[in-house]
Amino acid sequence: PLIAIVVWEVISRNGDAILSDAGLGWISDALGLGPTLIAYDMSRMIAGVLWMAGAGYGLMRGVHIRADFLYRNWTDKTQATVDAALYLMFFIPSMIFFTWVGTEFWWKSFITGETNQVDSAWGPLLWPARLAIPVGGMLLLLQGLPEIFRAFHKMGKERERFFVRLLPIYVIGLVWLVFAIFEPQLLPGGEWFNELTKAKPNLDKPIIGLIMLGAMLFVIFIGFPIAFTLIFLAFVFGWLAFRSRVTGVYLSIMTQALTYALMLAFFRNEMGFGGNNGLTDFKELLGFDLQADSTRVGLLVCTALTLAIAYLVSQFILSSKAGRVIQAIRDSESRVRFVGYKTENYKIWLFVYSAVLAALAGALYVPQVGIINPGEFSPLNSIEIVVWVAVGGRGLLYGAILGALLVNFAKTQFTGILPEAWLFALGALFVVVTVFLPKGVVGLLSMFARLKKKPEDPDTQSGAGSDGTANSTQGVAT
Repeated sequence: PLIAIVVWEVISRNGDAILSDAGLGWISDALGLGPTLIAYDMSRMIAGVLWMAGAGYGLMRGVHIRADFLYRNWTDKTQATVDAALYLMFFIPSMIFFTWVGTEFWWKSFITGETNQVDSAWGPLLWPARLAIPVGGMLLLLQGLPEIFRAFHKMGKERERFFVRLLPIYVIGLVWLVFAIFEPQLLPGGEWFNELTKAKPNLDKPIIGLIMLGAMLFVIFIGFPIAFTLIFLAFVFGWLAFRSRVTGVYLSIMTQALTYALMLAFFRNEMGFGGNNGLTDFKELLGFDLQADSTRVGLLVCTALTLAIAYLVSQFILSSKAGRVIQAIRDSESRVRFVGYKTENYKIWLFVYSAVLAALAGALYVPQVGIINPGEFSPLNSIEIVVWVAVGGRGLLYGAILGALLVNFAKTQFTGILPEAWLFALGALFVVVTVFLPKGVVGLLSMFARLKKKPEDPDTQSGAGSDGTANSTQGVAT
């Protein structure tokens, strides 16, 4: 249809010009030749319909342009894992949002009989063409589902089982998010989102979509390069250190020396990070007041969700083949190297992964505190993290979370009562836990649980019978 309209417009215009120049304008008028009113509008609308209708088909055929200079070098399982994660986190929610808003956009145009009176002499109805927006969005959304299942099939059984176990939680969270945005009164917790939107009278659904897009662009073009720089620094440092087989105390000294050097550099005003004061006066985030209770609750929810996702991803890594190799390196690196594994590659990867988690933590920390100071590079913070792990329980992911909660609660109490004694208390806590609780609080709780389940003493049970039975039992034991 698009080609036919364009061809007819060309024939009509040129035919009218040729006949008029030859003095046969009456023939052109009789045939209705000449510039048409519909060609401009019809070509635009049909092009839009074809673009929306072809989006899902293009995804099915795999012809969408992608920047795969890194992606193409990964294994099929890694590609499938990344595809599944990105489809679930970004593609499905954004397509649902696009389809819902597109449907409302089309329905408003339909019931009002909207016409194009802006740049059109014809003024056609707009709802027939706008129907392609929700229909195309729905087709693209539906095509995303087989893409996810195709990724599940390619990633291997172990990773597939992990994603399948997460699907019920994902679906519940996705349904809650969609209804919290569009129908907040229907869901528990939706009232909070409704209050959040009431705080901003101009915060309607299209504006929410623009905020989401702006946040993604901010992360990609502003926040991501900063975080990527630090992550890349972790990669370079890990590559140099681990390939040189620097481990143990020496690695700790080098990492602390690097962070201390960065702290001293960022304290300089020439660096542009505020010197001793750091970066302050964070009042708004994407237009939301950081001091408002609704914004604080939202940031708290984001922090909890990030913690849960990080825990699940870390647990998945530990349960995978790479995780078992990492644990073997922890127990006996020389033996793992002897059997043929390149231990430095695993250690570099884990080092960079920890840097990613630290970058996420920092991104969530600053809006809630309202200030970031170069003093955060202080080695004391690294020591506190070690104390968290020791108090909660070494070798356990949930032990580190428990330790962080307990130590920071104690920090809040001590710094309010005896601020000068906190560092001494922190050191004493680390010594006590290391000497008397080598497995931390989790190990202590496990020991209490085992004591409760301990069976009765066999000698006590045998003594409950006759003396002959007891003596014969002792004889057999002897």
